[in-house]
Amino acid sequence: MPGMFGVIGMTPQIRERCRSAFAAPWGDCEKVTSSSATIGAHSHGRGTALRRGPDQVVVGDGEASLYMRLAQGRPIWTFDSSGIALNPECRGNVAIWRETEGELSIASEWTGSFPLYYVHRPGEGFLFSSRMVVIASALRNTIDAVGVVEFLREASFQSSRSLWRDVHRLQPGQSLVYRAATDKLSLTERSQLWTSTDIEATHPDIVNETWSRLGLAVDANVSTTIMMSGGWDSRTLLARSAACSPVEALMAYSHGDLASREIRLAQCLSGEIGVAFHQEPIDYRCYNIHALRLGFDREGDVVFPHWHRAGQIAASTGPRIVTAGVYGEVLGGHYGRAMLLHGSAKIREVARRLLTTRNPSQDTSPSQLDALTQFLHVPRLDRPWPLQEEWWRSSGVSVSELNSDIDQDVRRLMNRGVRTIDQLIEAYITEHRGSQYINAQIRSCRAYTDVSLPFTDRSFLEWVCALPMTSKIHNRLNQRLLARYAPTLLQYPLAATLAMARRPVIVQEASRFVRKGLEAARWRANAASRGRIRAPRLSWVNFEFLRTGHELRAIVDDLKADLWDKPALLARLDQLANGDSTPTHSMSDQMMKIYTIDLSLRSV
Repeated sequence: MPGMFGVIGMTPQIRERCRSAFAAPWGDCEKVTSSSATIGAHSHGRGTALRRGPDQVVVGDGEASLYMRLAQGRPIWTFDSSGIALNPECRGNVAIWRETEGELSIASEWTGSFPLYYVHRPGEGFLFSSRMVVIASALRNTIDAVGVVEFLREASFQSSRSLWRDVHRLQPGQSLVYRAATDKLSLTERSQLWTSTDIEATHPDIVNETWSRLGLAVDANVSTTIMMSGGWDSRTLLARSAACSPVEALMAYSHGDLASREIRLAQCLSGEIGVAFHQEPIDYRCYNIHALRLGFDREGDVVFPHWHRAGQIAASTGPRIVTAGVYGEVLGGHYGRAMLLHGSAKIREVARRLLTTRNPSQDTSPSQLDALTQFLHVPRLDRPWPLQEEWWRSSGVSVSELNSDIDQDVRRLMNRGVRTIDQLIEAYITEHRGSQYINAQIRSCRAYTDVSLPFTDRSFLEWVCALPMTSKIHNRLNQRLLARYAPTLLQYPLAATLAMARRPVIVQEASRFVRKGLEAARWRANAASRGRIRAPRLSWVNFEFLRTGHELRAIVDDLKADLWDKPALLARLDQLANGDSTPTHSMSDQMMKIYTIDLSLRSV
């Protein structure tokens, strides 16, 4: 993927190993080398990822707009005593090396959508990179077993952890300064997301304000592929993009079950706006070992292999960027208390929020904070089934280490100034599930082309994060946006519901549970009849070709690390092939987390 790296101090051998590992997927990279540092970056060619001035070297990694701003010399940061303060227009991460001062400053944009890892070795120097395997290749770090478990569980890391000891992840909105002369570093929290409340009371027309800010976040008049589903996020993004750009510059892209109700909906929505529609199946090509390795080398992650292929296909149609509705869950009010619940408790929470008009904004009480941390804590930790028994015993991973990381993340948000319990929950879920896991979808496209993430725009997010959950929950605000600005898109139901999108949200949510029940019954009948009763074709999700086990067995055969219990993995695949009711997309998710870890560990 596009990215950046830098080595301050260290030995010439380490600097060269870092440069070589970073440039390997592309064959070369932009770089500047001096007696004390090597700084480099890579982009897809739209603009530049490296800018050299008379007294500093600047590298960046982020959305397509970042590279154009760097090439044009437009200011996207300011300096203060704590290092870099990124401007709202800076949609990515930035690093600046000032040779004369012997000072390196790096900063992560406020959502942490683009990974940035670093190592400080006292007495030796400092190293950072967008891909953690670059650091591990250069320094030969040892595995962090806690990081392995965290990634296996959620495809994300808690606190500043990674897959290697002493390799830290710069968290959302953090700014770091390393001063070579003193061999010291300092860390500053800059993000102010979720620190404002009651903003709705001062803006009588929140629909217009939200639509306006989203319009400023969309890359206008750029050839763009919109990842399209039948849901609210992509529907809202489609409408706003079409209002900002000629429809001829847009293409909608859907993948999955081409005979599904959801892809038919996506096609109808695109046609309603007049946007060209492209559809692709998810099949064996997404799981080809060569394609997976190439995607990993460029992007560092294969959790969503079908998104790698989407980026490749989008790039083949011309100089396009890819955009998606990721992070739209914040606008839709999905990352609230209901996300932490299951079953009837989840239903009651959603219903309560939909039926209330009260917008509580009290600060989090000690009892609420204690209840939240206890809920987030891991109660017990058995050996994850993919891990080998002997490796697990020797790893020494404890529940207390996992829970300590969770506590650190909650404290960091509280110290930032996140005040209410609703905002604390939303911030925590967003910075983990949203920034690291869900955003890995659109980041996968960066193996082949540039991307844009409008819902992560800082100005837009500052506004949306300050709105009360009752104004947003389950896409209440999305519905109001489309009712005013693109009402024809409400004549189609959502992929997850049976009721039309124009119907009250509570009616839609009721129909969601009816749909889930019908779908679950059909899947049970399909499994019991060994396929004689047809599987439901409602959702785009269709990974049934994996049930034969061929593609996933090839991945198991290719695993190199000694931590995997290969017999257990193959037994699971046998069960899948013999009619086990485990959803194939769940097995894919688990296997691709395993393969991401395995490919990462090959660098040491």
